[in-house]
Amino acid sequence: MVAFSNSRGGCIFIGVSNKGELIGLSSKDVDRINQLISNSACQHVRSPITVQTENVSVESDRVVIVLTIPECIDKPYFDHQSIIWLKSGADKRRIHSKEELRRLFQEVDLLHADEVPTRAGIEAIDHKFF
Repeated sequence: MVAFSNSRGGCIFIGVSNKGELIGLSSKDVDRINQLISNSACQHVRSPITVQTENVSVESDRVVIVLTIPECIDKPYFDHQSIIWLKSGADKRRIHSKEELRRLFQEVDLLHADEVPTRAGIEAIDHKFF
């Protein structure tokens, strides 16, 4: 959920195998998992995120939960271990470098290039070009 929130948003299908098979969940599982989703989005993510769930019947007694996570505006979001995640294709990955973190801050207008400290002095200005 954190990776989707820090990226462009997305959907998670709970009750579908990695091979795309509709396995579905029992009604007992649906109640339990919906509660886990709600708790995780509020208590295990900083800042809390709003997610939308939809229960889709796939068989007479089986349900797939479609979890929709929007692209959020209060980036970056952290998991419960204070790790920032981004979506990368079908996977997620941690942000490890300062450059990636700067890009994320620039994307949400928290950091501007002209505010980043530099070692260049006034002598670095090309007066003719300027």
